[in-house]
Amino acid sequence: STQSTGPVGCTHDTLLAAVTRDGAPPLCVPRPTLTLLPLAPPLAHAEHAATAIERSVLLREQQLARWLLDPAHAVVHAPADVDRARRTLDAELLKLFVAACKTEKTERATELALRLHHDKSLTIAARMAGATRHTLLAEQLGELIVSR
Repeated sequence: STQSTGPVGCTHDTLLAAVTRDGAPPLCVPRPTLTLLPLAPPLAHAEHAATAIERSVLLREQQLARWLLDPAHAVVHAPADVDRARRTLDAELLKLFVAACKTEKTERATELALRLHHDKSLTIAARMAGATRHTLLAEQLGELIVSR
């Protein structure tokens, strides 16, 4: 069965919403029951593991941006540290990429692939796309590798 969520309000980590089970938008009469839901980013896969990886990716991207954009942090972190952080981020992005390919979310997979930093990671993503029978995505990533 499908589920529909009508947001009512939110806090920093919780969404207050009216949830219906039939997929229809919540009605005003009779008054719907409100539910507290965790406020989480859009997911490539609906399991808890993907949620944890998505959160980790967001935190790592923020940390990396802070290192690169803030002059005070740039002095502290050596290029090797930045490269190591990018490789770790790429590994997590690849996990989300595979989950997106397996669940047939090609737009999400493309968006994740464009966030990869290293050509080797992009090559792995193209291979994974081919292995999950997303030939068009694999071809697009191959063209991206050549253009980089």
